[in-house]
Amino acid sequence: MADDDLDALLTGALQGRRSRRPDLSPGLRMSDVLTMPEDQQAIVNWLIRHYEATPIDLATQLNQPLAQVQTRLDELLDQGYVYTLDRQGNLYYRVKLAPKSGRQMPTDVWQVLDRNSEQANVFISYSRRNKDFVQQIHSALEATGREVWVDWESIPVAGDWWQEIQLGIELADTFLFVLSPDSVASKVCGQEIEEALKHNKRLVPLVFEEVPPEQVHPELARLNWIFLRPEDNFQQGFQRLIAALDQDLDYVRTHTRLLVRALDWERHGQDHSYLLRGSDLARANEHLAQGIHQEPRPTALHHRYVRASAEAEAALRDSDLGRQSAILAEQRRWLRIVTAILAVAVVIGLFSGTLLYQARQAQAQAELGQWQALSQLAEVLSQANGVNAADDPAWDALFAATQAGQVFQRLPQAMQTPVRQTQTQHLLQQALAATPVAQAISPNLDVSTLLQRSCTQLSGHVPQFSPPPFSPCGT
Repeated sequence: MADDDLDALLTGALQGRRSRRPDLSPGLRMSDVLTMPEDQQAIVNWLIRHYEATPIDLATQLNQPLAQVQTRLDELLDQGYVYTLDRQGNLYYRVKLAPKSGRQMPTDVWQVLDRNSEQANVFISYSRRNKDFVQQIHSALEATGREVWVDWESIPVAGDWWQEIQLGIELADTFLFVLSPDSVASKVCGQEIEEALKHNKRLVPLVFEEVPPEQVHPELARLNWIFLRPEDNFQQGFQRLIAALDQDLDYVRTHTRLLVRALDWERHGQDHSYLLRGSDLARANEHLAQGIHQEPRPTALHHRYVRASAEAEAALRDSDLGRQSAILAEQRRWLRIVTAILAVAVVIGLFSGTLLYQARQAQAQAELGQWQALSQLAEVLSQANGVNAADDPAWDALFAATQAGQVFQRLPQAMQTPVRQTQTQHLLQQALAATPVAQAISPNLDVSTLLQRSCTQLSGHVPQFSPPPFSPCGT
């Protein structure tokens, strides 16, 4: 393009367009995008993803002649699909979206949880007076491939509207609050903030209009605000928003998934079938450990749920050990019968010896499983210390660690590896140090000495969860 053509587009031609306004069209719908020419589609799709652009920006990004891009923009302007904004002598184009309606909330909980997306799910809380801006944010976020939940209704239209809002907040990895004078004054927005805080959701404040910090909820006021006011650079602000949404995504998503499962367990009367098992329980323990120093912190419900799961797992291991013991007793009974009747039968004797060896191996494996379960329970109870003082977790942790030490001493020598011995010592030392009558403990004490001390402290104190047939000191 010649320089004089470019000058004409930038001065005279564009000056004339500054007075143009979109017609009375309701705005752009997805069906309009699908039916428009490809060159118009390219412009519209780029504007949706980037919010606004000048004709020169579009020509550069789409690698098309400026005159051609300007012609398509004029057509879109006449159709009422875009509108213009004059900023410091530069003409910017934005997509005019058709007003959204309804309540865009999740419907299939487990489909959301099982979706391995690399982008955080978002719930948007806002004042309906800022709906046009939120529609732009919503479209830009959806263009990044993430789930975005928002209520477009101006008033509740059904009796279960709040349950739908609650579900959207529970399933969201991030709670995005659009700050404006209208939103901080909104009663519904306040309810949504409290619901997010109840579940320790990650909060991201997005400023659309200036608001004095003292008028903002304290939990939002203390955070770093992201500014996307009309005078701000949208691209820079939007990139900061994306970075904030996707920060520490694996940790935040685990927080969300564990919360949803814990709520499901609580809403079904704490049914044991909803508890965690195996690798799921191990990952939950890791999350609680991370949550000591990382935001968002696990809630009290997170801790109760993981603790109940660990106790159920330990009880299951105890039950398995009982069945293994019964099997062993039965095998020994048959061994005595076979030995008495067929003492001279060498082949039968060898077979019986094999049975005894297998039985002992099975018992050893069962006891090893019990030691692992008790060790895991002791670790969970130690981490839960301080979450709910009424449960007295310090004594529970000491009781579980003592049981783990007793089981460790019963293991065959081959199974008493240095790693397991060190872990048992650590559990006992950690539990002893956390009790209200804790004393200085040498790090070099062996398991037997530590068990003697724990027995002394546990005398006369029976923790709440203690399952039979164990007692504090093996009596």
